Amino acid sequence: MHDISQLLSSLDIVVLSKTGPGEFRPFVTVPHWFSVVFGVSDKFQHLVVDAGLPFLENFVIDADEHWGHADLHVLWSGPWTEEADGDEVVLEAGATTVDGDSVLVVKRLGETSTEMQEILQTAREQSLRFEDLFRTEEEREKYRRHLEKEVQKRTRELEYTVAQLRQAVDELNTAKDETARQREYFKSLFNGTPEAVVLLDQEGLVIDFNPAFFELFGLSIEAARGRHIDDLIVPPRKKEEAKALSETARSKGMATANDTVRLKSDGSLVSVSVIGAPVVLGGTGLGVIASYRDITDQKVAQQRLEDSFIDLVETVARAMESSDPYTAGHQRGVARMAHRVGELLGCDEAWLEGIYVGGLLHDIGKISIPSSILVKPGALRQEEWLVLQSHTVRGYEILTGTSLPWRVDLMARHHHERLDGSGYPDGLKGPEVTLEARVLAVCDVVEAISSHRPYRPARSLSVVETELKSGRGTRYDAGVVDIVLGLMASGEFPLADSRRA
Repeated sequence: MHDISQLLSSLDIVVLSKTGPGEFRPFVTVPHWFSVVFGVSDKFQHLVVDAGLPFLENFVIDADEHWGHADLHVLWSGPWTEEADGDEVVLEAGATTVDGDSVLVVKRLGETSTEMQEILQTAREQSLRFEDLFRTEEEREKYRRHLEKEVQKRTRELEYTVAQLRQAVDELNTAKDETARQREYFKSLFNGTPEAVVLLDQEGLVIDFNPAFFELFGLSIEAARGRHIDDLIVPPRKKEEAKALSETARSKGMATANDTVRLKSDGSLVSVSVIGAPVVLGGTGLGVIASYRDITDQKVAQQRLEDSFIDLVETVARAMESSDPYTAGHQRGVARMAHRVGELLGCDEAWLEGIYVGGLLHDIGKISIPSSILVKPGALRQEEWLVLQSHTVRGYEILTGTSLPWRVDLMARHHHERLDGSGYPDGLKGPEVTLEARVLAVCDVVEAISSHRPYRPARSLSVVETELKSGRGTRYDAGVVDIVLGLMASGEFPLADSRRA
């Protein structure tokens, strides 16, 4: 689109529209010289042509007789001068109609130099002796043709300017229509999306949100606008998370939280996923737009699936134990104790689920051990012990490659590893032994010692305590041992009875 202000300024032309008797408004912002000459600001709304501008007032009076006539092409004044900051500026005025509107044009011819002042003075003097200058009809006709050419020249300039002005106005109106259409389009998207969407300024204050946000959180825009989003929907324990999300969205361009909670207006919590992104215009950040999705149904379905999976794992564990009646309930006992130890260690929910499943399956490799070894009364020979120990590797082979979200294959392989490297099958030491393996190792020892085996009866509580204390910090993790000893002392896990369902 043409820059009409720049175009008019380069031609030293100001175009005004007649709004009332002696009153005019500019089409576009006027140049500085016009403001100085007529004593107005460059953003004035109305120019009053009165006795304070005698030459222009007389021209407007003459133009009033022609404005509105269909035959009006253009009417030009002769040049006149106005004083501005001690200098004289040479101006001329024109009048025409554009689409039925009365238009006044003011053109600057230039500041008056000494030479120009002399020419103007001569013109003034000559105008007093017009009859003396043009004594013959031929001279008057010659001067008339000269004036017609000047008028035609000025007329072409004005017509060009008016055409450019009309084109610029048309393009501006087209752009406005397109802008309005796009605004309505994005407003429809904003209000129609099923996601709860909120628009925030750079400080995190609410600017606007869509109907889905109102439905999810029960907030009215009147009560929320201008308040910080964290004060409205973020529970106290999630303040730091929300603050980090906002900072990331403003500085890095995208922030997500796939599973979190937010606060409804009635005080209840809702599970949501969050996506935040910056709002940038011309390289300047204006704020953040955030989207919230209610994942309550998704979490319920996920929990049902996880519960069904746990039931299936427990069924598999019970089926496997049917081949070894002496260790019936052993895996469930280890799973329950390991889960409780994890809670006291402060582990998150995902870890706790993993250790419970790992506990249920840690001895799954025994399914490949001959029953003659599993149920053999009396002591096992060395070669039989080696076969029995192979259940860790067989369990790993059975479980590896599954799509479970936890490394239960490694739990099955390493639950007999010891911190001092005396365990099997890989002889891991210290930090090589994962927390899951450390917890399962202690829980497995406690359950095994306190349970009856074909080759020995169940051992007493004191034997279990002696084993744990003697290996504390060397074979077994000290923190895990302390927690298990505490559970035993409190009676929360009465050992052999813990495997009864």
